Amino acid sequence: VPPRFGERAASPAALQAAADVCGALARVQQPLELAGLVERMHGVLDSRGTIVWIFDQANDVLRPGLSAGYPSTAIGRLGTIPLSSDTPVATAFTRGEARSVRGTTEAPGALVVPIVTAGGVAGVVTIELPPGNDRQPATLALTRIFAAQLAGLLAVNPRPADVDGPEIVIGGGAARAAAAGADARERAASRFSDLT
Repeated sequence: VPPRFGERAASPAALQAAADVCGALARVQQPLELAGLVERMHGVLDSRGTIVWIFDQANDVLRPGLSAGYPSTAIGRLGTIPLSSDTPVATAFTRGEARSVRGTTEAPGALVVPIVTAGGVAGVVTIELPPGNDRQPATLALTRIFAAQLAGLLAVNPRPADVDGPEIVIGGGAARAAAAGADARERAASRFSDLT
């Protein structure tokens, strides 16, 4: 029986693949190389989709920078995420802490991990997972490792996190409840609406 999404992250083969990707990330010389490496990260994480959100200091928002597993047209519809918004992505960024969005039968789950540099937070990695796999410890650990590797590669000015403390994972129910009043048509336009 093949493993479910997210379970392969703990396998020796996945750990070896993660080490290979990290080694490749350490050797990046051109920004264009990152797209292929995010695709490889996506494969190791065994996610349905992976997005690297980049901090836009001038507008105080996060922009989708790199992705894997999604059509380019879908990523283009995402737009930006204001850091003032009550969403798991904005909260993970401003607090410098990971978030978990529990999946349901209608919506996928997700892990949201900040990309933390010595100077602050430079972005966020989100990975979409089927319900039941959004709290796989190995998947969270690998996502944190990849986020740490990306931290040295993002050519942006980081933003200091609002809160110091250990990285934790909490439920995203409050963020979903806050988003419930949003325009239903816009939410339906993208299956990623619970993240943005």
